[in-house]
Amino acid sequence: MRILSHKLQEHWDETLFSEVNSAGGVAMQIQCREQHDSYRTVGEILKYIAEMSQNQQFSAREHLIKALYQLQETTGLPDSLFQACLQPVLNELQKANLMGKKVGQIEQISRGIVVDSKTMWPLNTRRSGT
Repeated sequence: MRILSHKLQEHWDETLFSEVNSAGGVAMQIQCREQHDSYRTVGEILKYIAEMSQNQQFSAREHLIKALYQLQETTGLPDSLFQACLQPVLNELQKANLMGKKVGQIEQISRGIVVDSKTMWPLNTRRSGT
């Protein structure tokens, strides 16, 4: 969580991120939010990410990864900075067991690459409120 907070602050400082106002970035609305997501703002998703990062269940890691990608999309965090936040989660998942078998391999898809819809699910790209 410290890495994520540091990378976000670094990004906002470098870009003078236009949507950060007197309330700070925490009031920004989450983009690519799905209707069932419990968080609506950057502040709420940061709290959610902190909670999910403490939960060791496999499903919690999946939710954590989704939330990290949503946060990146909302804040414009560059891929290189985002990767520093995501990689520790992927490393944990790679070592995890699911249904009695070690995960062993995780494939990360780069921006613009079409995913195999039989084996992977893309994030919902609709904007919140649409």
